[in-house]
Amino acid sequence: MSNPTGSNSASTSFTEVCSNVASTITQYFTPTVSAEAKPADSEEAGEEAEEEGDEEDPEDPAPAIREGKLPYLSKRFSESQCAESKCSKYKRHFDHCQERVLGGKGDKGEDCVEELFHLMHCVDECVSYATPQVFNKLTKESFLFEDTQPAQTISYTHTHSYCPSPNSPYGVPTQINLRPSYAKELPIYCGNGRSSNQLQRPVWTLHDGPPYANGSIHMGHALNKILKDIINRNKLLHGYRIKSVFYLPGFDCHGLPLELKAIQALRPVCPDAKTLDPVLVREAARETAIEGIKLQVDEFHRLSILTDWEKPWRTLGRLNITTSQPNDLILDLIYFPYPLLQDHDYEIKQLELFGEMVKNKLISRHRKPVNFSPSSGTALAEAEIEYRDDHRSRSVYAAFDIVHPSPALKKILDQFAFNSKLRAVIWTTTPWTLIANQAVVISKSALYSLVKLLSPDQTSHPELLIFATDRLEALHNLFSNTSVKLQVVGELSGEELESSTYRHDFTSSVLPIFSADHVTVESGSGLVHTAPSHGLEDFHAYTHFMATQRPSETPSLIEVVDDEGKFDIRGTAEWSSRLHGKAALDEGNAEVISILEEQNRMIGKDVIIRHKYPYDWRTKKPILTKITSQWFVELKNIRKAALTMLEGVDFHPPASRKRLESFLKSRSEWCISRQRPWGVPIPVLYSIETDLPLLTNESVSWIIEVLKARGTDHWWKGPVEDFIPPGVTGNFKKGTDVMDVWFDSGVSWLTSDGNPVDMVLEGSDQHRGWFQSQILTFIAATLAERHSHPVYKSVVTHGFTLDKHGRKMSKSSGNVLSPLELIDGDETTKTPRFGIDILRFWTASVDFTKDVTIGLDQLSRLSDVVRKIRSTARFLLGNVYRDGDSESSQVGVSPEGFGLVSQHSTNTKTTFWTSRVNIEPSEQIEKYMLHLLYEFQRSVQQAYNGLDFKQVVQLVTSFTMKTLSAFYFETVKDILYNNSKEDLERANVLHLMTNVCGSNILNIYKLSIAPILPHLAEEIAIHQTPLGYSHQCQSTSVFEECWPPLRDAWKDSEVAKQMESLISIRDLIMREAEVLRQAKQLRSLEEVELVIDISNLMMGKAPNDLAETLIKHDSLLPRLFGLSDASVCKTASVTNTVLNIAAPAWQHEFEFRCQGSMHLVKIFIVPAWRSKCPRCWKFTVEENCPVCARCAQVLTSPMPSPS
Repeated sequence: MSNPTGSNSASTSFTEVCSNVASTITQYFTPTVSAEAKPADSEEAGEEAEEEGDEEDPEDPAPAIREGKLPYLSKRFSESQCAESKCSKYKRHFDHCQERVLGGKGDKGEDCVEELFHLMHCVDECVSYATPQVFNKLTKESFLFEDTQPAQTISYTHTHSYCPSPNSPYGVPTQINLRPSYAKELPIYCGNGRSSNQLQRPVWTLHDGPPYANGSIHMGHALNKILKDIINRNKLLHGYRIKSVFYLPGFDCHGLPLELKAIQALRPVCPDAKTLDPVLVREAARETAIEGIKLQVDEFHRLSILTDWEKPWRTLGRLNITTSQPNDLILDLIYFPYPLLQDHDYEIKQLELFGEMVKNKLISRHRKPVNFSPSSGTALAEAEIEYRDDHRSRSVYAAFDIVHPSPALKKILDQFAFNSKLRAVIWTTTPWTLIANQAVVISKSALYSLVKLLSPDQTSHPELLIFATDRLEALHNLFSNTSVKLQVVGELSGEELESSTYRHDFTSSVLPIFSADHVTVESGSGLVHTAPSHGLEDFHAYTHFMATQRPSETPSLIEVVDDEGKFDIRGTAEWSSRLHGKAALDEGNAEVISILEEQNRMIGKDVIIRHKYPYDWRTKKPILTKITSQWFVELKNIRKAALTMLEGVDFHPPASRKRLESFLKSRSEWCISRQRPWGVPIPVLYSIETDLPLLTNESVSWIIEVLKARGTDHWWKGPVEDFIPPGVTGNFKKGTDVMDVWFDSGVSWLTSDGNPVDMVLEGSDQHRGWFQSQILTFIAATLAERHSHPVYKSVVTHGFTLDKHGRKMSKSSGNVLSPLELIDGDETTKTPRFGIDILRFWTASVDFTKDVTIGLDQLSRLSDVVRKIRSTARFLLGNVYRDGDSESSQVGVSPEGFGLVSQHSTNTKTTFWTSRVNIEPSEQIEKYMLHLLYEFQRSVQQAYNGLDFKQVVQLVTSFTMKTLSAFYFETVKDILYNNSKEDLERANVLHLMTNVCGSNILNIYKLSIAPILPHLAEEIAIHQTPLGYSHQCQSTSVFEECWPPLRDAWKDSEVAKQMESLISIRDLIMREAEVLRQAKQLRSLEEVELVIDISNLMMGKAPNDLAETLIKHDSLLPRLFGLSDASVCKTASVTNTVLNIAAPAWQHEFEFRCQGSMHLVKIFIVPAWRSKCPRCWKFTVEENCPVCARCAQVLTSPMPSPS
């Protein structure tokens, strides 16, 4: 059979070479007499080794293994350990390897140790130094000359090319311990454009939506910030500049939650919150906000976010410097070196923008029903409301007495010869609003029936009810359990019913019945109870009726609920005293139902229904609608411009466009006033005599100048005279309303000087919040010519974080996972310590465009993947310029042969390598690896730029597990460890894996993980730099680098096709080898040789493609298949001859059908006929020789003296 060694050019005879081996060994190596190997279950062999943890680095096991000790491996491979640990599911691999690895002495089981490292999950982190450890141990315990000197072993440790010089300052590969350090900051590049090359880059701007400065961060914060950071880091690697000013974090500091916390803190001083001084509340709320910001900044630091957290913008305002609290200001300035004046400037810019909107006549005051939260005590905008589908309401049918029937209705009534009591039936789910009823509204086109109720006690005076004809079934259901009979005695249209009037017991007025477009007969009775003070549709319908039908009358709206949501009724009627002071949504509602029953106005009983109802998004309590005077932004004139602007905006996912557009289309105004003290004041004065507002361009400008000089707190502290513009006379009072918090954060685009930002990224709930407020304020306050560009170029939305079962996280459910607990671990909740890399890897691994789940099991699985990535990087780093390899890897191969940048050297020791080296057939694997590297880089960059981070994770994982670990590393380990350092094949491999500052596996691998795993990428860069980088290639950070251009020359479809056909054969061989292992005929593939019979493929006029590939690359097969040798036989006679000469003790035959052909290929697995080489473990030692030809060549070449 052919010689499978990597050395093809020995000029002297093999016998002569072998004769010099003994003297070479004697000269350079000291024979070591080793004691009999201890069994695996001995006390010493079973000593426990410290498990690798996250808190501190594990003890390096390499020295002990180099000394021939077994405890580390014994612990890893002991049956009890495997049965108890996470690798128990791989026990079947352990079962068939255990006896050979641990049960024998000498070389028994040596060949399967390396394979076991790959099979056993618990040692996947050891893969990078598995072979050096095994070599260091087993070469001391194996027998070089078994037949003659069974007690003596020769150590070949220092003959392996992979082993570094003892003088190497960086130690052995195992000391490249790539583990993220969480106790100290790694030199993460902050992107401030400090280097000159950064200043030449184009700017990328991601506008950060502000988190609310209230309490610790949660998983939603972590998902949001890490996604933004991955995008920013990817942009850096693609040549953009991200100065901190263009990714400036912000904090939303106003609003009710912080104010309520401040009030709670002030209760010991003033128990009654109603009497608290607004200035005191504002100071306490500001202090609470600053504490929240400090807490969140510390926690955001832990997420490794690429920004300057010391310079955030804050909707906070400054303390009045003229006050007596300078220490608070000083402390705040100490913690945030960025001046508080910047916060003050933000508020002033916001007020100036408000002034522009006043100038553009977009701000107006109306008295109308608005969403009002009794639990918050203030009006709410639509963006501050969430709807729950499980709200429970008590619905009732109530009857109102008809006073004056319409002509058509009177005509029907005149047909009866008896007096009938006629009543109109309404239906409502808010009985408490019946106190404020002022009309009944019907559908003009619907039909209404007159239904006579017949009962034993009403025969002489039956009752007539007006009910929608299409809803009569509902009326029948109300009396289904009674003896009352229903009879329809008449019918008329809604138009004919109009102009009728009615009365109820909560008012002495006669009230109208009229039609409106919003009424349908799909539910209820078809007659709609209308309380214009408590419903916007009711308000518009009633005011339109009064303006068109009774223009001479001034509408007088009934107000019965105060700002706490309680009835405020001070009449003399008995029912008013029963309701006064009761919560309208609670006990007041129940009392109204009781009064209706007493008044005999209930038709049937009240029914509990579940339906959609609005809730305060902060307090999670139901809200109501009540009439108040509020300030509004008129949106009718800017809504169309906003929708037009969105046409030029990209959306990810694309479906989110419709969601934002639908919210904009449904809004005609924006209520921006809030009845709280903590916020930016609305700069308006009110006349004491008339209560009319003073809000002009001049008055707003004057007030802003005062606040600019003295701070916004002066609005509450200063006298009203300070704010009255010159030339204005009269008595005024200051308004007490503040601006909506969505208006606060909505003007944050001003921090980018009004220039369009490249991207905004927030949760899907921001379609009705921040995304809207950004675009609306931008259009409302900027000049028309600036509408040519949008406020943002792209909108990206992510879903919510749920527990592992897909449920919403809540403290009451006990399923909340804190990002900090996941990073640091928590003993009380038994949460493991995963570290930030795992949390970031989880963020990238999920489809963030939908709601995502997270659980400890999920993180544990991802932790295994990250550990494998880390060990893969460690293996690559272990081959960077070790023991003089800087010359061989940098100069010893022609870079152009790989399509790399040429590098030259004048090193006299390696000048014989400076000529171009063509890739030989044995380097077909490297060509194929270049093709795979090209596809990997192209796919990863495409996935990153398409925001498909889940695909990035899948690509990196597959490249790590399949391409590198299972394929390429397996094909190069023998070359790296056993070929001489001057070997060109080894130089080719090193150049592809780690060449200096070029497109190589290590560099592209590092860049592929950098945005997601920045700590690991930075550590790789740190270890790269001192190991041979030239001065020009040294970087402060990996994020000062850029992706190398794609090398189209690497893409080779023909090579890929050939290699994939060979790899398919490799998979078949692996499968058959497993069968032989189970039968205990085979321990390792190095023990066998392969005979491939392709005679059936040679029968046609031209050889089959597979046959050509096998013939062309026959010398590549031992390396690719992991065998000692392989022979390709074109004819059956040659196959028989080869097998007869080898005379194997056994042979295993199998066959497969060539793809696209009916011909079969036969493969014979036979024992190697030559002996095992104690240095490289290949079964390629000729008779009477101590080592194989390849190793003999290495051993007889000049070597340094051992130290």
